[in-house]
Amino acid sequence: MKLATFLLSAIALLGQDNSAQKFIGTWEARFNGSVFCVLKIPAGDKLAGTMSSIDISIDEEGNLRSAEAGDGEFAILQPRIENGSLLFEWTDNPDEPPLKLELKITGKQEAELRFVAPPEGATIKPFQFKKRD
Repeated sequence: MKLATFLLSAIALLGQDNSAQKFIGTWEARFNGSVFCVLKIPAGDKLAGTMSSIDISIDEEGNLRSAEAGDGEFAILQPRIENGSLLFEWTDNPDEPPLKLELKITGKQEAELRFVAPPEGATIKPFQFKKRD
């Protein structure tokens, strides 16, 4: 019985590690050819990372109208893997509530970042990210 329990626990941990493994790396989002957002997920015992500050403007339909890198990078908060996606919260201003975000792998080196709860009820279409080699 103890061996079976150990094996099941090891298999569950392997599944978690494998699902988190695909997010490890440096991800970049571009607008008009320029990087405006960088998400870094380092390898390690604990799921963690940082995302750069961004300055964006969107149109009525949720498309980016402009996007530029801001100053600094800030820790992602409460990261977890759920249904194959990386869910986390993030803010570059401690006086404001964090944004709830989801990173979903869409291709071999591609992902999209979706605002789970956009700020102020705005509609924001997902940002496309590519993993940097």
